[in-house]
Amino acid sequence: MNHLRKELYELVKSDNSIFDFIQDVALDGLSYCDIENPENEWVSPRFWLTLGYNPEEMQHNQSAWKHFIHPDDLQISIDNFNGHSENPNHPHNYVVRYIHKNGSTVWMWCRGFAIRNNNNKVIRILRAYLDITKQRDHEEKYNLIFNSIDEGFCIIEMIFDEQKKPIDYRFLAINASF
Repeated sequence: MNHLRKELYELVKSDNSIFDFIQDVALDGLSYCDIENPENEWVSPRFWLTLGYNPEEMQHNQSAWKHFIHPDDLQISIDNFNGHSENPNHPHNYVVRYIHKNGSTVWMWCRGFAIRNNNNKVIRILRAYLDITKQRDHEEKYNLIFNSIDEGFCIIEMIFDEQKKPIDYRFLAINASF
């Protein structure tokens, strides 16, 4: 193991401010849930702030966040968790919408890591959340512009041989006019 990685592990163990820094600047939320007793969950303050809520007023249980996930996306989260629980190789990785306190949509990229007992049963789940709302908004605007161009338009990828000579291409995107 790299000596700096080892040193960082030791710092995280011995100094809470290191963990606080990592969760505050690298993520838009973190949660740790007791699967055996789902009403025991810790959710980082940053998660609640991202959704516009005062972390001091929020509950730390699994049923709390379920009220904030978009109803059409709750099943995505459940299905992904179940897939990951049944098969450790199934990535706990998905994108869902949450409802901000002001009613707007917050797109979150959720990734998780299951902690399993000796029988390979999931007993805890650690999730990291990243707010990708701005990226989704940019994608929507790009798609709107791309698809509203009156002229035929496409994006292609060139395919090269070993000598870096172009030999073919493939279409990556085509608008309706094309």
